[in-house]
Order: sequence, then C-alpha cells, then structure tokens
Amino acid sequence: MNLSSPENGKPDFYVGYLPTPPSHRRFLLLMIPALCIALVLVAMALAGRQRDPGATLVQSGEIESWSGTVFVDPYPMIITDDNTIHLVMGIGKFGVRDRVDEFDGVRCTVEGWRLMRSDRRGIQLALEPDAIRRDQSGKDAVSKPDLGVGEPVRLIGEIVDGKCFIGAMKPGDGKAHKACAILCIDGGLPPLFASIKPDDFETLPLVRVNGKAELTGGLLRLAGEPVVVEGILRSVGGLAVLDTTPEQVRRWVPSDDESRS
Repeated sequence: MNLSSPENGKPDFYVGYLPTPPSHRRFLLLMIPALCIALVLVAMALAGRQRDPGATLVQSGEIESWSGTVFVDPYPMIITDDNTIHLVMGIGKFGVRDRVDEFDGVRCTVEGWRLMRSDRRGIQLALEPDAIRRDQSGKDAVSKPDLGVGEPVRLIGEIVDGKCFIGAMKPGDGKAHKACAILCIDGGLPPLFASIKPDDFETLPLVRVNGKAELTGGLLRLAGEPVVVEGILRSVGGLAVLDTTPEQVRRWVPSDDESRS
C-alpha cells in the first residue's frame, strides 16, 4: 500500500509520534475556524428564537416599607396611598395569610423587598415579627374595592405562581419552571394566569376556583402547562381576578384556529 504524498514522497498518514502530514494540517487549519464560526452562528440563531421572558424586577438589597390598607382576600395584598395594589408574599415558597389575617382591613406598614413585572407589583415580606404592623399615622384605612360583575372570558395560557413570575425568577413559567410553580402555589403563593392570547402576558389575573383562593389536586398539577380556562374576569381596584371552576380548566391542545404564533 502506497502512503506517500505526491508532494514530497513522505507518508501522508497520521501517526501520533510523527509530524502532522501537510494535507492534514491544511485541513485542520481550515475546518477548526469554520466549525467554531458555525457553532457561534448556530448558538446565536437558537438564542434569537427564544421567547423574551419579560422585564422583571426583584429587589434583594435594603428593605423598603409601604403604608396602606391590608386585605387578605382574594390573596394577601396592600393597597398603598397611591392606590397601587401590591401582592404580599413570603420568603421562599410560602404565602403569608397566617401572618396578615389579623390585619385584614387595617391600615398597616409593610416591610420587605419589591417584586415587579409589567403593572403587577409584589412585596416579599421580611421575616421580622414587626415587618407588618398597624400604621400609627392617623390616616384612615380604605374600603376594599368591590369585585365587579365581570365578563365571561376564554383564555389560553398558563397558570403560574405570582412570586416567581413577577420577579423572583426569570423566566418564571414553562415546563422548566413547572415543579417550582406547583410547590409555590401549594405553599400559599398566589396563582396568576399568564394569557398568551390575546394580550401576551399583560392581564395576569389572580386565579380563584369556586370562589376560593386555592388550587389543589389535578388543577394544581396543570400549573406550568398550556391550558384553556373559561370563567369570569373581574376587577378589584384594577387588579384582575379570574373566577373559574375545575371543570372549566383543561389542557390546551393547539389546533388550526388556536396557535401560539
């Protein structure tokens, strides 16, 4: 068998302890940069196809304080002096209903860390016992806004937990976040419905099932999955609330007239 190179008569066959043959060296000098460039282009293309997880904010530095009236239903919240509603949530994957029950309808000062996404606001309540306390400013507590009559809706999207989605995680939705969403909602954090049609994550209503602020059983296991929800969309002082029943929530199977695109 002839292994000689036509250029110099030396073997053109790679042997580990011999110098790299000229033809192999030329091949490597061309292919290695080409492969590196191709990998970068493929990575850029894949990254460009990813959905934008949205602009969120989670403040983890100095503790802030808010003054306003606290309500526990449909989920713990404080309506501040500028009439902004902030959902009040706990550290980790836990709600704070047990800490705020006694302050329902009372003007309070709340201390913690800010969460924010779009027009949704949240407060991660600090652990100190006085992180929520009666406000001594002398200002009157506000009355709880009434739930409006609402309107029937049919929404396609995903049940997410209100803490991760509005700031604590990015992204806070999708299959990769499913287990976290289930644990958070089961721990008492408020579930939100992130609609992908028609408003692309902008409504973010709180979810109530049979008039109760809880998701259990098979409905809880649908968190993090594409679902179709039918119900009544109401408003509490500008905060959307979606009232539904277990029978009105089902897994979404895309069809010709229901597409993510």
